[in-house]
Amino acid sequence: MPHFVAATTFVRYTRSTLLTGSLLHSPPRFRLASTMSIPSKMKACQIREQGGLDVIQVTEVDVPQPAKGQVLYEVQWAG
Repeated sequence: MPHFVAATTFVRYTRSTLLTGSLLHSPPRFRLASTMSIPSKMKACQIREQGGLDVIQVTEVDVPQPAKGQVLYEVQWAG
């Protein structure tokens, strides 16, 4: 992921915080990623037609560039 816009902050929850459920009991722990590099590509699930699970396609797309005042964040896992 390319460089950051001055007004943009990249924030990530630590995986251990999310897995232990400590978000319910303590303030979230953030890590500012001012020194992290941003890849140019990312995986995305795309649905281009109606249907069941068979219409979901995992593709590789360009990482969007945040505009001034926007935030770019990374989803490490979802479920």
